[in-house]
Amino acid sequence: MPHSLPLDRFRRRVPAARPARQVCAGCGTKFGNDRWSNAAASREPGHRWHPTLRETCEERAVAAADQAERDRSEAAAAATAENARG
Repeated sequence: MPHSLPLDRFRRRVPAARPARQVCAGCGTKFGNDRWSNAAASREPGHRWHPTLRETCEERAVAAADQAERDRSEAAAAATAENARG
């Protein structure tokens, strides 16, 4: 016999047995309890703090952000030099 409640209403009424295990947003590796509790207690992510990433993925994200900033600076300098030449 099928359940009489739609699935989404059923899920709201029946609590989950335990919270979902949190994973790294970059690679999908499961976080340990200490790492996830630190991330949950954290404020918003910043340039050097990505609470949903493992250390390795965080290092890659920071390096990519640094490279993007250097690229923007170089492009702005090139545009300024081009405008100065007239």
